[in-house]
Amino acid sequence: MFKKFIIVFVLCCGIAYDALAVPGCDGYYGNKCPADGGIGSAWKDYTVDIKLNEEMCGVRAYDDATGVKYMYVPADDVCVCNIADDPHISFYWGAGCFCDDGYYLADSNSTECTKCPSDYPLSTGFRQTGENTGSADNWGVDMDACYRNFVVHGQNVSLDVIEYSYGTQYIKSATCANGYYTTENWINTEYDEYYEDNDGNAGYACKPVGEEYYSVANNSREQCPSYVNMSGETVPGHTSGFGDGAASITDCAIAENETFSDATGTFVYEGGCKYSK
Repeated sequence: MFKKFIIVFVLCCGIAYDALAVPGCDGYYGNKCPADGGIGSAWKDYTVDIKLNEEMCGVRAYDDATGVKYMYVPADDVCVCNIADDPHISFYWGAGCFCDDGYYLADSNSTECTKCPSDYPLSTGFRQTGENTGSADNWGVDMDACYRNFVVHGQNVSLDVIEYSYGTQYIKSATCANGYYTTENWINTEYDEYYEDNDGNAGYACKPVGEEYYSVANNSREQCPSYVNMSGETVPGHTSGFGDGAASITDCAIAENETFSDATGTFVYEGGCKYSK
């Protein structure tokens, strides 16, 4: 079973009216608004006008329990979610009504947003993806929208894994330990506890950066700055080659046994000479 999405494409219309239609909303696409129009249970006394729904609420009405509808009384105008008495539903101007994070709608005929089970406590509600587009993965898709996160430790690497209620696991992020790097791209790939890399090593692993390198962001490495020795050779600085001693550029150093000379004679840097920013 695949992760399911709904994509909402709408045009923002009637902005001049919308600021009046929904208290607390300014008529811009994606803005979170009160699900009950800000008037509490009194919405039950209002009259529905579906013809004005798109103009006043920025989104067309739906016939089932999950839609938004424009309602009015002579003194006020509101946009109301059809299940506005549910505390876990929110209205987004121009998009519609969506369950909050951590909840899901069982089906299109449901009248409430249901909390994800404890094994999969998370879900993602409405997210704006463009000027007039948005999506949610917990709307009308039953418990498949629920997921959980957990961390897996490989060889000098930590993986943040997401598992959906239908069992599929994906890697959200991977972080090599200080002084280690990788050229592998595990992000958004399916997690496999029996994974082997190109060298046949079991499990997910980051490699030591090496004695001329230090680790940088995005699980990469960079070579240490160079210096010129007595023989006129350009030589890169050295690190421990792995671990905390190769975690940043300031771990790069001139070796203690490297000899230099000036007008006063020859000398070495006692204890080595680390790079200083």
